[in-house]
Amino acid sequence: MLLGTSRYGAELADLPAVENNLKALHKLLGTEHVPESCTASLNPAGLREAYDEVQRAAAQAEDTLVVYFSGHGRIGSRGQLYLCLPDTSLDALSVSALSLETVRELFEESPAQNRVLILDCCFSGRAIQDMGGGIEDAVDAFEIEGTYKLTATAANELALAPKGAHFTAFSGELVTVLKEGLAGGPELLSMRLLYRQLRRNLSALGLPVPRQQSSGTAEYLALTRNRAFDATASTELPAHLADGSALPIGAGLILPGHRAPLGETRVDSLAFSPDSKLLASGGNDLKVRVWNVADRQQVAEMSVAPGPNVGGIWSVEALAFHPEGNLLAAAAMRGKVHVWDLTDGRLVTTLRAHGKGITGLSFHPHGSLLATSSKDGTAVLWNCSTWERVKTVDQHSGVCNGVVFHPEGNLIATCGRDNVGRVLDIRSGEAVSAFPHQGFPIRRDGHPGEVLGVAFHPRGKIIATAGQDKRLRLWDLPTGQLLRTNTLHSITHAPLAFHPGGRFLAGGGNAVRIWDLESGRKVHQLEHYYTWTPLGRPYVGSVVFSPDGRALASAGYGRRVQLWYMPWA
Repeated sequence: MLLGTSRYGAELADLPAVENNLKALHKLLGTEHVPESCTASLNPAGLREAYDEVQRAAAQAEDTLVVYFSGHGRIGSRGQLYLCLPDTSLDALSVSALSLETVRELFEESPAQNRVLILDCCFSGRAIQDMGGGIEDAVDAFEIEGTYKLTATAANELALAPKGAHFTAFSGELVTVLKEGLAGGPELLSMRLLYRQLRRNLSALGLPVPRQQSSGTAEYLALTRNRAFDATASTELPAHLADGSALPIGAGLILPGHRAPLGETRVDSLAFSPDSKLLASGGNDLKVRVWNVADRQQVAEMSVAPGPNVGGIWSVEALAFHPEGNLLAAAAMRGKVHVWDLTDGRLVTTLRAHGKGITGLSFHPHGSLLATSSKDGTAVLWNCSTWERVKTVDQHSGVCNGVVFHPEGNLIATCGRDNVGRVLDIRSGEAVSAFPHQGFPIRRDGHPGEVLGVAFHPRGKIIATAGQDKRLRLWDLPTGQLLRTNTLHSITHAPLAFHPGGRFLAGGGNAVRIWDLESGRKVHQLEHYYTWTPLGRPYVGSVVFSPDGRALASAGYGRRVQLWYMPWA
């Protein structure tokens, strides 16, 4: 359902480009679907007519409801967003403009399994997140299961309709991407791919960049076919990579890559960008290096400390890309977290997050929160708009070894030295489930073994934990039932990573091991490059799959990061 206002009264300027927006989108989307299912309403007579149009579309939709609005947006006295209509009075928004809250109610009442809201108006980002700073504001804004929101601007930003332009800035790029498609892309354009291309295009033009928010798996919903899709193009990997062969990132990485000033170099953290094009690595040289995956060349380098790492006691133990791909968070020294904007290399903020070293970082799937874990035993949530502490959500009775958000964003998982992995509700901070590992007294003072790693399955129904008892366990999240136990070969570190497709699980230790979750068998063991380790054998301290599933990166002792191309991608 396409709704737009191009003509206004004396209080608001006309927007002639809106009419062109609706005509072009109606033509593009109407030819992809049943024409009768794509309706357009330009300049509705008033609030009641606009309401009836949206209500009718919401009531009739069974599979997917899409509502698009283009026109003026205004903020009410209590900060709520209103979509302005031809007869809107700025002194009487509540009775002359369509409120976002009304749209929310219609979405909730719709029988559609999937709901998409696209807003091209000023302040449209308020559909995603209120700027109040509390956890309810950051998580709950317009949160309906199966809903995807795409907005032209941030919450307090103006949308642009350049004078004389055929389209408004945001909708013009939307029309271009839908019309031209994505060369080399898949047959269907998901909302996720569409958003990333829009953000890339608009950012390159110096225009306001869009925002997105998704609940569940709505971001993978296909809006239309990719008009640039080439069905004859081969999607197979080169023959020399089809067996999962190792490929170091950059032939000369041993020289320009990570190198600690004293002692042996160790790379402790890895993170892929959301579009899988960049890989970040962090090590005990206190450097964060960013690599272009395609040509395996370093494209950026940042430092988390002003001087050398004397004694090698500190390292960049955690990295995380923001879901929008522009921000990179890195663990720094003495409990700090640095956040950089990779578009210009600017240090956005330094969080004095914890009293001891950082062990884990994870962004909320919508990008509204950042979770940090620390050797001080705590896990903390931070607001990504204000960078203020929201709340402490977990307290282990020892080191908290890691933290990760559930794919739907309502839960986090932590693991610690107190022998337990926990799943917690981020609103209440209450534990939903606990997954204990049997104690393993590896140290002479008799302390119990730790839960070293934790990861959620991409579909959110299974959680994996790895412990110092050399066991990898899979648990059913809703019931807490133990599903399977596999043997690990490390008692010092156990990074875990699920393949985005959900079938495979990779783990570190003294090698990279990959298990098939359907059969329970180990299907790959990838030997990692190393020079020397304190234990006299390889050490893999970080393992991560690329979001597109085509590659796996691993790192540990030694200066090299290794990139493995996956035959099942």
